[in-house]
Amino acid sequence: MSKNENKRPGAKKKWVTWSILLVVLALVGWGVSWLVGGGDEDKAPEPTFVVAQGNLLIDVSERGTIQNREKVVLRSKVPGKVAIVSLLDEGDKVKKGDLIIELENSALLDKKEAQEISLSSAEAGFVQATVNLEIVKNQAVSNIMLAKQDYVFALDDLKKHVEGEHPLALEKAEAQITLAQETLELAADKVEWSEKLAKEGYIMINELRADRSAWNKAKLDLSLAKGALKLLKQYTNKRQLATYKSNIVQMKQALERVERKAKADTIQAEAGLKNKKSLRDQRSDILDETNINIADCRIVAPIDGVVVYATTGKFSWRGATDPLEKGTEVRLKQELIHIPVTSKMITEVKIQEESLRKIKKGQPVLITVDALIGKTFHGTVERISPYPDGTSVWLNPDLKVYSTEVSIQTHDASLRAGMGCEAQIVVQQLTDVLYIPVQAVVRVGSKPTVYVRQPDGTFQPRTVEAGLDNETMIHIKSGLEAGEEVWLAPPLDVGKKEDESGRAAQSKLLLKNRAPQAPATAPKGAAGTPATPSKPKRRKRPGKKPAASSK
Repeated sequence: MSKNENKRPGAKKKWVTWSILLVVLALVGWGVSWLVGGGDEDKAPEPTFVVAQGNLLIDVSERGTIQNREKVVLRSKVPGKVAIVSLLDEGDKVKKGDLIIELENSALLDKKEAQEISLSSAEAGFVQATVNLEIVKNQAVSNIMLAKQDYVFALDDLKKHVEGEHPLALEKAEAQITLAQETLELAADKVEWSEKLAKEGYIMINELRADRSAWNKAKLDLSLAKGALKLLKQYTNKRQLATYKSNIVQMKQALERVERKAKADTIQAEAGLKNKKSLRDQRSDILDETNINIADCRIVAPIDGVVVYATTGKFSWRGATDPLEKGTEVRLKQELIHIPVTSKMITEVKIQEESLRKIKKGQPVLITVDALIGKTFHGTVERISPYPDGTSVWLNPDLKVYSTEVSIQTHDASLRAGMGCEAQIVVQQLTDVLYIPVQAVVRVGSKPTVYVRQPDGTFQPRTVEAGLDNETMIHIKSGLEAGEEVWLAPPLDVGKKEDESGRAAQSKLLLKNRAPQAPATAPKGAAGTPATPSKPKRRKRPGKKPAASSK
């Protein structure tokens, strides 16, 4: 193989690379030229709509679910989450008292056994507290009686001393003095007589001495008796009085202490009894509630009827709700079974906040059911909730919908609870009116405005009087004529421009005396003086695209 042949693969690869680069450059150049050419308004015709005249139906359509008008709702009354052990099939006929659903109760049975043991202990504590209260009361009465007796005895001791013991001791002491005085006088007379006899020699000296000794003893006894009387009056009586009075005070204080302690012990015993009683009652209530919960695990039919699962046809933010079956866990107060009372049906739809002003009680409704193709049922708006649906507000605070109940007037045995449907609420049926697509109307200075094609091909704003819309077409009461063309893509920022123009005009007016200013110009596409500044209302884009023509 030659050298030239060996170089051919590299040369071919280089040629391919340059070819790709040239193609890319050509595409880029074509794109730039297309973008530049696309800015030419003459090459892109503006979408327009010819003002139409005819009949216009103003309605609000929302999805809903068929439900029974009157029904008995069976809910779970068992706290927490419990599993279904057995249940009847949907559509089964039941008699009053028939078992429909049985819930798991093993945990409740264990709880009942534990509560029975606990209640027995609480009963024993209550009995003990009752006996203890009686003992405390009896002991309190006994202690108070003893304290009162001591206090009375202290009063009696004082009275006995003042009225009995002291006067008696005083009388005794005075008697001792009197007796000693008489003894002394006799002893003195005897000594005097003995001395005379001794001088005469009739008695012995020893007898004289004995008489003198008796006289001295009598004098001493008199002195002692007087001293005892003085001691009794000045010291002994005062001390005994103070002792008896002190005993009275102490016995009174002791009585008060005993009474207070008795009261405190009684209150404490009563509080203990109250606590034990409360504990016993609480355990008893829990046991009673557990027994009720065990009984609530058996859900029976309160009336004769047909079993309808409450989950049928219901939806949540997570999607379709799972149907009831064995093993499904249900929560407290959850709707489980519906038993229809009558054959009348209703449907509940969610009306968005912006459409709420159109809906009134009594308006006719056309209902089409997904499963019954070709059938249309007639209904009436019966109830509109005054408050937004809490679930929708929680999921999206900016989205507010109102539950609206529609009664179905047509009776049909093929209608069943849970069927999906669409409710078309008829707001107005207008005849021979003008209408245009809703996207052709913008707000300028809070006034509905449309852009009308002029003979020279330009579009000029015109204020119109608008009525209700059906989210696709809007009723024009005045300001347009049939056959005129309106712009389907008016500038959405026209309201913003009006605001800016109004603020600019106000600023220039304030600065007019300070410096010369050029006159304010109207915003592009507007006619005359700018309207009152107002934020433009965002136009709703309809789901159906109206017929449009381009000129």
